[in-house]
Amino acid sequence: MLRAIWFLIKAAVVVAAAVWVSNQKGHIVIDVPPYTATFHIGVFLLFILTVTVLGIVLFALFKTIFDAPKNWQRYKDMTGKDK
Repeated sequence: MLRAIWFLIKAAVVVAAAVWVSNQKGHIVIDVPPYTATFHIGVFLLFILTVTVLGIVLFALFKTIFDAPKNWQRYKDMTGKDK
């Protein structure tokens, strides 16, 4: 029960922070000499969050792929199955 309450408190803090950020006025301007990009702060933070989550997921995927031979060898050693 305490875990559920703690989760709800954390979720409420995240929602409150998201509402506060979305109500802020302002823009972010990225100026690279031939180009200029202007973003609303909420859209920019959403972009940063998306890139971060995508990076974490891709890291986990690549780690799983590159660790597959080691995990397969450990499975064969534990079960004693060789083909």
